[in-house]
Amino acid sequence: MARKIVVGPAGFGAVIAMCFCVSMLEGFDLQIIGIVAPQLIPYFKLSPSEAGQAFAASTIGLVIGAVLFGWLADRIGRKRVLIGSVAAFGIFSLATMVAQDYSHLYLCRLLTGVGIGGLMFSGMPLGGGSVALIALLAPGLDWRTVFGIGGLLPLVLVPLLAFGLKEDVVGAPAADVAAPKSAANPARVLFGNGRTPATLLLWVTYFLTLIVLYLLLNWLPTLVVAKGMTKADGSLVSLVFNLASVVGAIFIGRSVDRFGMRWPLAVTYLLLVGSTMLMAQAPGLLTFAIAAGGAGAFVIGAQYSLYGVAPAFYPQGHYGTGAGAAVAFGRLGSIIGPMLGGQLLASGASPSQVIAAMTPVSIVAGLAVVALSFIRPRTDAL
Repeated sequence: MARKIVVGPAGFGAVIAMCFCVSMLEGFDLQIIGIVAPQLIPYFKLSPSEAGQAFAASTIGLVIGAVLFGWLADRIGRKRVLIGSVAAFGIFSLATMVAQDYSHLYLCRLLTGVGIGGLMFSGMPLGGGSVALIALLAPGLDWRTVFGIGGLLPLVLVPLLAFGLKEDVVGAPAADVAAPKSAANPARVLFGNGRTPATLLLWVTYFLTLIVLYLLLNWLPTLVVAKGMTKADGSLVSLVFNLASVVGAIFIGRSVDRFGMRWPLAVTYLLLVGSTMLMAQAPGLLTFAIAAGGAGAFVIGAQYSLYGVAPAFYPQGHYGTGAGAAVAFGRLGSIIGPMLGGQLLASGASPSQVIAAMTPVSIVAGLAVVALSFIRPRTDAL
């Protein structure tokens, strides 16, 4: 029996507004720990390795939550899963306020990520920009207050979602609706009919791009402070990174739609390499912020464009399998990125060296996407 969410008493516009708010708050909670890290790390006396693991905890939870809530959605309905997910990441964000040590902090971030995993995040740049703006406008704000904001707002949305969304249970498909195709062997979808090179290149590109993205998302404010600038400067740089990423996602996505993937994405990764090199060598705040804005625009623009590119390499009716496998493999990069930053700092690397380490990663990702653009999609048969 299939289920779908339809508009309830609140009306279409209100439902869209609520979903937009959920998406933003999701991005807020994902990035909150990176923004407050300059306060959090000394408070808990975290080593760089512990900080990297704490940063990665929410992403690990996100992977768990995506599997768990996806399974639940098919059994109890998507409305209940949506409300449960929003409530979960709100509650565990609030629980972070009373964390007493590293273990408690890690557990709260892990469970927050599980809640976020029940949602499809697309508001990461706007949500991250919001938390960076709060930290910038109120530099003395305690980290607990920021987590409190990130926890209370989702809980305010819960009753609104319960009222505004109505779940309609639909029976068997109508006679004029084609029956779904039988499930295909995922291995054949991914590697059959000559699709192995495309699949592997997609996985490599997703993996490396998400390493760069999540290292910068989580460590950027801390690296700014470690370079001798203020915590407010770190919040400003994070704000620029996130706002520029919105522009990059729109502009690069439109360019890929218009000109195809090869040249827009080749130029995007080339500019990402230049941005990371400029950040590593930036002599002051202005240059660093400009370079960070470029990095945000290009890494988010590339990643979001890849979400649209991936399905084209797989047969109709199996887009989800192909693109989903690439996203799943890429998630490993989103976990490794924050931990890699911590390990580099723990080994004695300077902030500039940590950022510079993203340059070869970006180069290889760019080469992989260019190679991918020369592969003719094999979509005719499994």
